[in-house]
Amino acid sequence: MMVDELKSFFKSATKSKFARNTVILTVGTTIAQFLPLIIYPILGRIYTPEQFGLLTSITSIVNILVAISTGNYESAVLIADSDREAASVVLLSLALSFFFLSVLLVPFMFFRVSIGRICGNAHIGYLVLLCPVSAFFINCFNCYSEWCVRKTYYKGLASNKITNSAAVTFGKLLFGFTAIKNIGLVIGDTIGRFVSAVGCFIRVIVKDKDAFRGVSYANLKFVAKKYIDFPKFIMTAQLLNVFGASVPILLLGAYFSSKEVGFFGMTTSVLSIPISIISNSVRDVFRQKANEIYIKVGHFEKLYIKVFKILSFVAIGGSLLVIYFLPLIFEFVLGQQWRTSGVYAQILLPMTAVDFVAMSLSGVLLITNKLRQNFVWQVYYTFITIVTILFGCIFSKSMILTLVYFCLGRLSAYIYLLLLLYKYSKGVRV
Repeated sequence: MMVDELKSFFKSATKSKFARNTVILTVGTTIAQFLPLIIYPILGRIYTPEQFGLLTSITSIVNILVAISTGNYESAVLIADSDREAASVVLLSLALSFFFLSVLLVPFMFFRVSIGRICGNAHIGYLVLLCPVSAFFINCFNCYSEWCVRKTYYKGLASNKITNSAAVTFGKLLFGFTAIKNIGLVIGDTIGRFVSAVGCFIRVIVKDKDAFRGVSYANLKFVAKKYIDFPKFIMTAQLLNVFGASVPILLLGAYFSSKEVGFFGMTTSVLSIPISIISNSVRDVFRQKANEIYIKVGHFEKLYIKVFKILSFVAIGGSLLVIYFLPLIFEFVLGQQWRTSGVYAQILLPMTAVDFVAMSLSGVLLITNKLRQNFVWQVYYTFITIVTILFGCIFSKSMILTLVYFCLGRLSAYIYLLLLLYKYSKGVRV
């Protein structure tokens, strides 16, 4: 039955607009992720686990700033009533981000040592000042991505992902051969984000400048009030999500060595590749198609079930194929020093597989306006992450056991989310 579903999906690829758009994004994202994939063997031999641990700590701060600096207004771009309103949402998001992150530079300067200690990495120093800068560049990329989804610019979105990946990847590689190699990963990442942001601005000016021309302060004030639930619930939920994702890094850094954090950071980076390649592509197209169906008939459970079955088949099949060989794969591709990351990957793979499916379909809660329910789930996600990590750090004092507890906790959160998504895809009203 599952094989028939999969055959049907690929057969419809040339006929279904949903399938074609998914294929376009998947191909573009595959190319985008293939670039770091072929460079990782070089980076793994240029940089040490400690240097990857530094990048992991910086990235955890950047992700938190990204989650709070726009008020998450950019999530309203897809559902805005008109292109002018959507453009106003984009500009509001960027204005809030620029103001908030600019103000943060001062306290980050004075409290850089304390921030480094909180992250479990005393070597951060002045690099912490790059966090607000990098966060703004990422916000530019995210806002343009939302605009592309709204306008169904899937080729443009795929191209943007490739630009972003290439700039970040080659930035890291370039600085690995300079005198500042010890911080080359961080510097290269930031410069790559800058190049990506510039590319987004150029594409908007070339193709959509008329939509943004004439947007006034009154327009910004109107959309800020109209979509106030997004900073109230979506931003808070997103912050919890990012905090939950960053907590493992922060807590592990406090209880274990920077080398072990570096192994963990490499593991999560590699395991995120399939999510980035397929899950994000399906999510973007699924949100647009599900929103279209929901407006017409008030439910889209058939689309949800079809995509869920296909993603589950891919996740389970792919996991069974590689789980046994992961330590050997990490050692062969990245170098002998990274074999431990392969062991960590074996532990975290079941969690990653379910995450892959859940995140692909997570747009259900936004489409059906279940912002409060999303917030409740994020609270549980963050809570279970903190509890399981702390339990492992304090009572087992073993990195392996801590990751086992962490994996089990996250699995329960993703299964809970999938049940919620199915319920609301049926148009259940509360």
